[in-house]
Amino acid sequence: MFNIITLIIGIIIGIVMIFITEKSKLKTLKLKIKALHHKNQIFKKETEKIMQTAIEQAKSIRDQSIMEEQESQEMSKLIEGKIIAKKELTERKEKRNDETKMLLKNIENEIRSYQDKIKTLQHEYLNTLAHKLNLEKNAVINEIKNTFDRLFEELKTINLAKIKTDFEENADKEAKNIITWTMQRYAMGSSVDKKEMSIKIPNEKIKGAIIGKEGHNIQYFEEKLDVDVLFNQDGPDIIRVSSHDLLKKTLAKETLELLISKKTINPEAIDECYLQAKSKIDKIIDSMGKKAVDILRIKDVPEKISNLFGRFEYRSSYGQNIWLHSMEVCIFSSLLADEIGANYEIAKLAGFIHDLGKAVDLQIVTDKGYDKGMAVTLLDEAIAEKLNGNQGHDDISKIIMETWQFPQDEVLREKTIYAAYCHHEKVPYKNPEDYIVKSADAISAGRPGARQETFEFYLTRIKELEELGKNVNNVKKAFSVFAGRELRLIVDESTINDNDMQNIAESTAQNIQETLNYPGKIKVNVIRITEYKAKIGVNS
Repeated sequence: MFNIITLIIGIIIGIVMIFITEKSKLKTLKLKIKALHHKNQIFKKETEKIMQTAIEQAKSIRDQSIMEEQESQEMSKLIEGKIIAKKELTERKEKRNDETKMLLKNIENEIRSYQDKIKTLQHEYLNTLAHKLNLEKNAVINEIKNTFDRLFEELKTINLAKIKTDFEENADKEAKNIITWTMQRYAMGSSVDKKEMSIKIPNEKIKGAIIGKEGHNIQYFEEKLDVDVLFNQDGPDIIRVSSHDLLKKTLAKETLELLISKKTINPEAIDECYLQAKSKIDKIIDSMGKKAVDILRIKDVPEKISNLFGRFEYRSSYGQNIWLHSMEVCIFSSLLADEIGANYEIAKLAGFIHDLGKAVDLQIVTDKGYDKGMAVTLLDEAIAEKLNGNQGHDDISKIIMETWQFPQDEVLREKTIYAAYCHHEKVPYKNPEDYIVKSADAISAGRPGARQETFEFYLTRIKELEELGKNVNNVKKAFSVFAGRELRLIVDESTINDNDMQNIAESTAQNIQETLNYPGKIKVNVIRITEYKAKIGVNS
């Protein structure tokens, strides 16, 4: 009995467990069906959305196709109209050309007819004239030619005399007007270099650190940068950099300003600050070269030439900044060429390059002589081989332009280099542009106030130079030209021969060097004028 009850209970429990399991499966199945129904709804919505989008895109494509077809039809009509119009225009042109050709042919026939008539009349007139004068026909022709030749010669003499008189009366006035007008059109500021080379030191401790123990730091600094550093000249807290080379002075000043901010000053710190200063100045040089080319609007300037021009920012002459001076000469040359109708491009380019050698002359020729290695670094090996240390800046400019072949056009390059080379009279003037560059250089450099000296000091310097020249034995006249950069001595030709002239030039140059205080270089030219006259008798 117990076993039966147990069996029944087991059966019941089994049925309950089966029911629970089937119920759980049914519940899971319902959830799956519900999830599938949800997914089906989402899919249906997405399908409807895709269908709607496809319908809209198809409609858009259809509308666009219709629009494009309409535009195509309109374009076809337009092109067809243009073709018809062009055909009609061509037909009219051909008709007009035919009419013009016919007219020209008729005119040519008329001209030939008139020429024939003129020849016939000439022949008749010559025969009549020969008959009346009882001369041969050729003799009559020669007599007429001789008569007209005499008449033209008389008119030529009269007109040349009149032109010469007008030129002598008006040339000086016209030249002044041109120069005045040119300077009025120029709008840049003063070209005097205003770079300050003094540095303010915060305190004595930093000054002492710059000098270093037993002067080692300042000695290393001066040797590395090839400058002199002056203390206490303008006050106890002022350091001034001294050198004949503005680039070296600027580099030294920038290096010192960087050193002041250093906690420790020693040769390693000097080297580090020097490299930083050099990098800064190199960027400025590159920028100033590109700026000049941009302002002057010169095309196809090689980067190495614009970089040389940028070096002018750190080059001066008589206190005048060469970057500004060269800009002035280029602009003045352009304006003068424009005023007198000379070749504008040659004058402009020659003014641009006329002082290019000054960008490197102080670096490649030092007190120790010609530095070929520096010439290779700043220029190139080909130019360095052609230099020897004895050339002036104009010679260096000429060699650079010829070697680097700027401008590219050979004829333009030859005339440009010649015009630039003329500005210190190394070669005779041949073309108007040669005179223009010389004049532009004189306007920029020679006018009082353009350079860093007062008008009174300028006049005193010129007067002293001429007085020194006049006191030389057997010198009749002395003239200071080119703002005191050249002294011309005219000697007595009756007492001085050609062999004496070299001695006079050398002794005068030595006397100037020992006696006068002057910036830059002065050239001494000794001139001996010999005039020969002869008379011939005229039989009347």
